[in-house]
Amino acid sequence: MENIYGVPTDDYSSPTFSINLYDKEGNAYCEGFYLHYGDMIIKVASSLRGFKAHARHLVFMADEIAESEDTMEALPQDLENIGDIMSNFNHEIEHGAEARLKNEKVCGNYAGWNFHGKIWFDGMFKCQVKRYRVHVATIVGETLQEIMDNVSSEFGYD
Repeated sequence: MENIYGVPTDDYSSPTFSINLYDKEGNAYCEGFYLHYGDMIIKVASSLRGFKAHARHLVFMADEIAESEDTMEALPQDLENIGDIMSNFNHEIEHGAEARLKNEKVCGNYAGWNFHGKIWFDGMFKCQVKRYRVHVATIVGETLQEIMDNVSSEFGYD
């Protein structure tokens, strides 16, 4: 097992890179800077300057993720997910959802245009809000309507 910057390589996917994509004859058919993760190829920039900006952005994202993990209240792992219970599409809360969350070992989903929430009950209703898979807030409320109102006012009513 190889270590890179002190991190075992089995902890992450180590990418390779290429400049331009080439056909079988060796002719470039797509110019740019690409990262390769196994069979997946992602164009990340059109220039070296753009590639360096992308690398700096990844460092910023890692710092933001670390900060989010430090403040994120962990969703209990023993809860069964009962699916969508709230949505900003129609601003409705599934009938009976509050009682199920309070009385059963379950959690539910809350869908919005700019976020996704996981809701559970632990003395209060709690909603772990994520954007692009990164935790951005945990909202606490006495009712699901209070959760919906507070999440929507902070992250949008869509």
